[in-house]
Order: sequence, then C-alpha cells, then structure tokens
Amino acid sequence: MKIDNMVDSLVKVGIICPCDIEYQSCKNILKLHNETELAGRLISSRKEKDVEVIAIQAGPGKIQCASATQLIIDRFESDFIFDVGAA
Repeated sequence: MKIDNMVDSLVKVGIICPCDIEYQSCKNILKLHNETELAGRLISSRKEKDVEVIAIQAGPGKIQCASATQLIIDRFESDFIFDVGAA
C-alpha cells in the first residue's frame, strides 16, 4: 500500500493482546466497543473518521498470537498490526 493511497481511505489498525489484562486495558484506553467473539477470541473495535481500530485477545504464547495475527489480516485486512504483549 502506498502512503499516497492512505490519504482518503480508511486505515485499519489491528492490536494483538496476548492476555486478558492487556485486552481490557486497550479496550478501556481506546474506548473500543462492539465486542464480539470470532474463532473463540474476543474482538473489540472502534471506527472514527478515517481510522478503524480492532483489538483481539489472542491468548498467551507465540502460536496463539501468530494465529490471531493471521485472523486479523484475513478477516479485517489491517494496514498496521501492533502486539501489546509485555513479555
């Protein structure tokens, strides 16, 4: 994706949260809502102007975070992905 194309389009940001405390913190700080369950994982989102933020509770471990990341890529086509894990 070129930066020029992002000016007038919706930017999607995915946040991978390995543990419940990280997920709840992101949800509260970013004021995420629309909580739903997808593939056994909690997902919350918020859309404002030209940015959509999606947080997913991945579960602990590299494998669970990797599969949650792939889910965010496949389902929401996120432009950026951040992992907020502490470890």
